Amino acid sequence: MDFANAFHVLRPLGVGPDGELLKPEALRAIHWTHRIGALATLVVFAGFAYSLMKLASGRTPAKFLLAMLGVQILLGLSNVWFSLPIPVAVAHNGVAATLVVLMVLIN
Repeated sequence: MDFANAFHVLRPLGVGPDGELLKPEALRAIHWTHRIGALATLVVFAGFAYSLMKLASGRTPAKFLLAMLGVQILLGLSNVWFSLPIPVAVAHNGVAATLVVLMVLIN
């Protein structure tokens, strides 16, 4: 995996240092980083939802949080399975934004 060329702030998205499209090694690094980050997010959010379930006032938000996490996971898997169809990718981003808003509202 090529982490050095996978992430760069000053280059356009998807372009390597040579001006060509990113090489498969760099793309692989991006995909694995995303999956590890998604797994970490799942663990933290699920743990938070479990803690919320212990509070009477937290049960409904916890259930909604877990439902959105489930939808996000299914959309992520669909993106991989169906090779990133635009509607599914947009929905994946939309649910991510919903999770952010939900966390702000809960906090």
